[in-house]
Amino acid sequence: ISLRVHAMHHSWDVAGIGVYLKIHATVFPGTDTTLYEYKGKADQNGEFVFEKLLPAKYFIYVSGYDSIWGSQVIGELPVSLFSENLTSNHADVTVQVSE
Repeated sequence: ISLRVHAMHHSWDVAGIGVYLKIHATVFPGTDTTLYEYKGKADQNGEFVFEKLLPAKYFIYVSGYDSIWGSQVIGELPVSLFSENLTSNHADVTVQVSE
């Protein structure tokens, strides 16, 4: 399964922000990024794609600096990746971040 995460702050993309993914999580695991099994950094469009994920419940945590706003921002979102809620083993989610 692939999962495309898009980080947005207000109406713009957040480039270069850290994107973290925790498997088998039903509640927010917290801000300690060492607790997350999957990690990446968003591209200039605020996007990062996780590949080869197993069907499961995950929690996304996004944290970093928004250079347009000039502030640290964070966001979080639970996501369920199972065949009955996916199209072609792919999912797209947008995580809204804030100060």
